[in-house]
Amino acid sequence: LRVRPGGAAERAGLQGLSRTGRQWTLGDVVVGANGRAVKTLDPLLDIAENAPLGSTLDLEILRRGRRLRLPIRLEASPAI
Repeated sequence: LRVRPGGAAERAGLQGLSRTGRQWTLGDVVVGANGRAVKTLDPLLDIAENAPLGSTLDLEILRRGRRLRLPIRLEASPAI
């Protein structure tokens, strides 16, 4: 997936899917949030939707084979 420019995910340092010419590079893969395993999008959405705006989620991600932790502050999404 892509990371919205200027959004909370980008400011937290998350990297999305990118393309250079015909080459695609897989972005970060979220594997955990607040100490809970995340294998699909549904658990991640449940965790995020049940946390108050302004709180911080502790994301565990895979980036190029390495596990990293990134805090991300929850904020309202701008209208699309």
